[in-house]
Amino acid sequence: MKNKLGPTLFILGVLFILTSDIFFMNHLRGARIVYWMGFVCAFLGGIWSVLQWIKNKEG
Repeated sequence: MKNKLGPTLFILGVLFILTSDIFFMNHLRGARIVYWMGFVCAFLGGIWSVLQWIKNKEG
């Protein structure tokens, strides 16, 4: 079974970043928190995906 956690985290992070742009445009509170949460999710999802790809490539 393929691991879907990495790509899911990455997509969720990108969606959070896009949502934070909407927060910034409408001057809503919490835009920075949503942005950084999205950045961390996208970063961890990308790293996780690459590590799983390398692990599957070697095995």
